[in-house]
Amino acid sequence: PILHWLDEVGSALDGFYQGMALVTPAELDEDTLRATLAAVVGRHHVLWASAHGAAADLVIGDCAPEIYLATGDFGEPGSVATMRDRLVATLDPAAGIMVAFGWLRGTGAGRLLVVAHHIVVDGVSLRIIADDIAAVYRGGGSTAALSPVGTSWRAWARRLRDATASGAFDDDLAYWRDACATPMRAWGDRPLDAGVDTVATESRLAVELPADVTDTVLADLPDRIHGHVNDAMVAALQLALREWLHGRGHAADGPLLVEMEGHGREAQQVGGDVDPSSTVGWFTTLYPVALTDRDFDWRAAISGGTALGQAVRSVKDQLRAVPSHGLSYGALRYLRGTDDTLTAAPQVLFNYLGRFDSADRPWAFADDHGAVLEDRDPAMPLPRLVEVNAEAVAGESGTVLRAVFSWPSGAVEESEIRRLATRWTDILTAIAATPEVRGHSPADFDLVPLTQDDVTELETTYPGLVDVLPLTPTQQGIYFHSTFSNRRDPYVVQQIVDITGPLDAERLQRATKTVVTRHRALSSAFTTIADGTPVAVHAKPVAPDFQVVDARLEADPAAVVGRHAGWERNRRFDLARQPLTRYTLVRRSDDVHTMIQTVHHIVADGWSVPVV
Repeated sequence: PILHWLDEVGSALDGFYQGMALVTPAELDEDTLRATLAAVVGRHHVLWASAHGAAADLVIGDCAPEIYLATGDFGEPGSVATMRDRLVATLDPAAGIMVAFGWLRGTGAGRLLVVAHHIVVDGVSLRIIADDIAAVYRGGGSTAALSPVGTSWRAWARRLRDATASGAFDDDLAYWRDACATPMRAWGDRPLDAGVDTVATESRLAVELPADVTDTVLADLPDRIHGHVNDAMVAALQLALREWLHGRGHAADGPLLVEMEGHGREAQQVGGDVDPSSTVGWFTTLYPVALTDRDFDWRAAISGGTALGQAVRSVKDQLRAVPSHGLSYGALRYLRGTDDTLTAAPQVLFNYLGRFDSADRPWAFADDHGAVLEDRDPAMPLPRLVEVNAEAVAGESGTVLRAVFSWPSGAVEESEIRRLATRWTDILTAIAATPEVRGHSPADFDLVPLTQDDVTELETTYPGLVDVLPLTPTQQGIYFHSTFSNRRDPYVVQQIVDITGPLDAERLQRATKTVVTRHRALSSAFTTIADGTPVAVHAKPVAPDFQVVDARLEADPAAVVGRHAGWERNRRFDLARQPLTRYTLVRRSDDVHTMIQTVHHIVADGWSVPVV
């Protein structure tokens, strides 16, 4: 689908590349490097391809091409940029030259530049190629240490087309048609003109978050909101766009259509034994998302506090609602036949490329000019007013989040984009520092129709909330009878077990806690949400009640067991309190004990008893 998109936008292929610079070991020699590169290119057949005209008409050859390796001196000023430009000029899709390499020798560590035409690689591919180069070099030029490439790019393309034709994504059509129906107005000083607003007119502005904020955004925030790295960054972009558009005199209401970019390697969406995780190719997905602020006040959110937390959780849920991780949009639009209802033209794109670890060690990414080197044909039309491409780069002094804002210079002033970019970094920094940006949201519990108020109430009542589940039909009946019965609860059941031999009571008590932790159902609680629907709640496990009764001096220890068993059977459980199991251990003698396990039938059945 992404190649069809490129042809639709205007497939100007000259200078359209992605690449990277890797640190080379001091002892590297040219023969070893050539053998290593030949082995890596030989593994990935899409690097053998050629394109004559349309990008979607990619032809993969029968054998690997000759390795193009240029050499130079790393010590010369501007050597990386010069070598990059030389390699880009070498690429020739029509001649089947899809990848070129440049080795810059140094007195110690040098640089290996890898530049490939973008129609055969993406950001994930660069990591795969870098890992393969390092592994083959360490293996003395052999690929024996590498796992076989899973699904080839050619096989992936065929499987995706077959899945689309079989109707695998038809259920997603309604979502995409709704998104594409979002009204769009020009945000710039004038509408975009494909003949004027090309890559040659593109301006760029880079912004960066410090390492401490980056660490919170990438590591802490996803855990706090039970979400993904993208959630906070997209939420910050939505709020920044709302404020920016309002300042430019645009009505700040209605959905904002944002184009998202994903890695596209969604094997589970295609089915079967598909595995593109080690495959080189351009798998990227592009898809529109209509972001709304129905669940929050954007003006209040940019001021921080509770409203900012609501905004981030709302955006998280909206991104979670995207079907098939976005893969189905391109498949339905380009592989299913013409469908004008799937045409969309978002004016802003957001893409998080991921994390690239740069360091001064052999075969690590070198951060000389950014972790990922990329550009496009100067004649290629710019399909959007603003693009935001972010990446996390880990270096010796920590990881920083960088974002490049790019735009057609004739369509909007630089000062306006600078204002937007500044607000994005400011709001993202505020999100990282705001304690209220945390907690679950309804999308985390998609088996039950919850409101945010329901979620907040459940989190308050049940610390460490993990899951909220619907009751099975049997549980619904048990819940009704147990809750509304005025007499003894008929679903309080027991197992009485005699244990002979030495027994460590404290160890047994710890075992009961371990079992309840292992089998989360035993620590369930049952309550109702605002609309009266009963639900099962899984939260941080609570150790069951465990009491020890010493009956060794009693005349009839068995009677003691009977009394405690009867008392426990008649003692009702509060279904809303964890756990719904408890234990009484009666010491009948030094070597004979009786364990009374009392459990509510709503959390365990007869099959469960021997398991416990």
